[in-house]
Amino acid sequence: MKNKFFKKIYLIILIFAFTIIFYNLISYAETNNKETKIYMSRTIKDGVYYITSSQNSNLVVEVANGNLDNGGNIRLNTKTVDTNQKFHIYYVGNGYYKIENISSAKVVEVKGGVTDSKTPLQQYDDNNTSSQRWKICKNIDGTYNFISECSGKAMDVADGIISQESKIWQYDYNNTYAQRFKLEKTEIFDNGFDIMSIRAIGDSSKRIDLTNNSSKEGTAIQIWSNTDTLAQRFQLQRVGENEVRIRTASSGGYLKESSNNVGASVIQSGNSKTQPSDSDTWKVEYDKGILFINKESGLALTINGNYVDGAKIEVNTKTETEKQRFIVRPEDLISQGYYNIQSKYGTMLDISNNSQGTHLQTWSATGTSRQIFQISHDANGYKLSSPITNYVVDIYDGSKDNAAPVQMERDAGTLSQRFTAEIVDGGYVKFRNVNSKLMLNVHLFNTNPGAVVNQGIEDYSDAQKWKLIPTEFNEFSMAWGDEWCTDKAYLSTVVDRANRIGSDTDWFIAIDVRRFRITLLHKVDSIWEVDACFNATMGYLGKNGMSHTGLSDTGQLCEGQMETNWKVTRKIPNRNGDIWFVSYIDYTLPNGVDNSQGIHNHYDIPGRGQSYSSHGCPNLTDERAKYVYDHVPIGTRVHIWHEW
Repeated sequence: MKNKFFKKIYLIILIFAFTIIFYNLISYAETNNKETKIYMSRTIKDGVYYITSSQNSNLVVEVANGNLDNGGNIRLNTKTVDTNQKFHIYYVGNGYYKIENISSAKVVEVKGGVTDSKTPLQQYDDNNTSSQRWKICKNIDGTYNFISECSGKAMDVADGIISQESKIWQYDYNNTYAQRFKLEKTEIFDNGFDIMSIRAIGDSSKRIDLTNNSSKEGTAIQIWSNTDTLAQRFQLQRVGENEVRIRTASSGGYLKESSNNVGASVIQSGNSKTQPSDSDTWKVEYDKGILFINKESGLALTINGNYVDGAKIEVNTKTETEKQRFIVRPEDLISQGYYNIQSKYGTMLDISNNSQGTHLQTWSATGTSRQIFQISHDANGYKLSSPITNYVVDIYDGSKDNAAPVQMERDAGTLSQRFTAEIVDGGYVKFRNVNSKLMLNVHLFNTNPGAVVNQGIEDYSDAQKWKLIPTEFNEFSMAWGDEWCTDKAYLSTVVDRANRIGSDTDWFIAIDVRRFRITLLHKVDSIWEVDACFNATMGYLGKNGMSHTGLSDTGQLCEGQMETNWKVTRKIPNRNGDIWFVSYIDYTLPNGVDNSQGIHNHYDIPGRGQSYSSHGCPNLTDERAKYVYDHVPIGTRVHIWHEW
């Protein structure tokens, strides 16, 4: 009996043990199968990726033109380091992912949720609809298909044409090469990323900005509307995996937190020689926008207050707020526009005249168009051109030699006419010729006006540092001299006179004897442009200083004339004896009558000191008289008038 009892007990225990083992085996199998399903549904890890054509690794999916708006087109294009080609792909459950562009923080979707083939893809705000969710299926060859939840159709290169700017749409799944893509894991910023703007994700019209474009140590940063100046340009330097330093174009220093306390301001500090530190190093994360987390404090770059011009940037505890999220966009260091280009010595880059082949020099600021350059950018680099002649800065004869001269020449699109631009400490830039790799340079470190500008071996000296001063250009911008250069109404009447009367040369001298003004005009491409505006004295003989002009000094017509026209017949550089001229322009009536009327400098009469009048001759300062002498050729019309 006992044996039978123990056998029953043993049998019960054995059955129970087998039940437990069987149950555990079933549970393990179910759990393993569930984990397998989860693993299979997560075909890739969350992260930032390039989506590359399976047929051409140099063509990637992008948001066209870096568009930040809803509706931006999705297409193929040549691979760069631009953030509009990088996508944060992350799992959202049930086997689906979202594809979010890290430049715009918008997601890739089927336009309008339409289920038809050939419906284009676009970017749009995340609205959590099925048109924005994608199943990512891995092929045996390592490529991937992207299948839309809303339509079951595949991401597809339009018409199977794998080329630049090919449109991306959805199409019936067929697993052709047009529907196969490679995924390349990347960092938010890699080694190739360079000049950028940093924009508020809550209002992309606002950018991080250096207060007053200052180059001073400790200047705080703020947000401001777009100005396209160096105050809103930053050079991103990678120092580790998803770690960067942010160099300011305004000073050449780096953005850093002023202290590692919550609410501390963010400032620019140091220069190109400043060694990396945790306080000027920022960890980069992506979460519905780009976050910059200070390595020293762990605090996030944060906009303090509303999106208004002047709102300060500080560091604060990381949260979900959009005021810690930014859009980062590659930019040209120099935006297209008109600039005065000032040397480190304070002199201005200057074109001595508007002729083809004219060499560049430096000169004191004159406010003329000869010191205005239009800077633009093409595939080969920056082009510096004259807005008056359209000639461009050019290395003579395409030379690669040190000290080769720099001139103004017709734009041939050559590399000797293109430059790269780089940040220099103190808010300056340097220009490197694309062809020669040499620098735009003030010859022999000459600090004086009239210094030759050439190309030189990079030596990091002041002679190769240039400050960009944004300016404006208008039809009278080339005029320099006295304050009435800004009187457009008056100058327009002078231009009308030149158009009516004409000249045998490309120059015209207009003398207004009532207002004691001399206006020089220069014809460029058949158009009269105002060149200079000079106040003048006009002799002591005659009530209004009008003797020898053919005009009455009492307001009565003289031989029926209220205006007379003369012609430059002689150019006299100096005269020995009791009168000495820096320069002298003599003119006669067209019929040859010469009464020794002329334009010259103020001169000294022995025993009487400096004379400011001479029988009606217009008198200019030495510098201006020499300018007229140097530029105005014989044969030029001299038009003299008086308005009562």
